[in-house]
Amino acid sequence: MKVLALDFGKANIGIAHGDTTSGVAFPLEVIKNDAMTLGYLERLSKKRNIEVIVVGKPYRADNAPGSIDEDIECFIDELLLIGPEVVTMNERYTSKMADVKMHELGLNRTNRQKPTDDLAAQIILESWFEKE
Repeated sequence: MKVLALDFGKANIGIAHGDTTSGVAFPLEVIKNDAMTLGYLERLSKKRNIEVIVVGKPYRADNAPGSIDEDIECFIDELLLIGPEVVTMNERYTSKMADVKMHELGLNRTNRQKPTDDLAAQIILESWFEKE
């Protein structure tokens, strides 16, 4: 089954893709979160034959919803209209883990200034694969 993972942010959305057969996730891209986002995700889902979209949902250390929980819920409601099944996955600390991953890859400080949302989405998808 082909799967997309999204690291939702108010400004950007990181996208990763993978397949349950291999259990491997790959970062795909970072897109702006704007009026074109849902249309783009719908086209991308159809083009890649996506069956499930995993949306990262941050929870605080006490397991209470994160500060953008309401925005994510509205986004999920809109995603449900484009077709594939939508599930959520706790994404606590994935952005920090993505920063560590970039550092481990030896990327210098200038390159690390670029968004790491696609790597965070990859981590979300890897976690979902492990759970499934």
